[in-house]
Amino acid sequence: MFTNTKATPKLKGLEVDSLIIEHIQVNKVPKMRCETYGAHGQINPRMSSPCRSERVLTKKEQIVPKPEHEVAQKKKKSQKKL
Repeated sequence: MFTNTKATPKLKGLEVDSLIIEHIQVNKVPKMRCETYGAHGQINPRMSSPCRSERVLTKKEQIVPKPEHEVAQKKKKSQKKL
């Protein structure tokens, strides 16, 4: 499942390392029916339960830390208002 998730961005020209999984959803699809042959001529149903999986990938956001002197200035302003 994840090999397909890695291969799709490569085809679109995106970097795989810069993507994160944002959402995964698994949906049911109609059951498929086939027959198995048992002993003494019996025919038994064999039901399979397939599913579809949906994955949403997004790019990582780069979090840039604020400089320390700006944070200190904001604290001083808030103390003056009190």
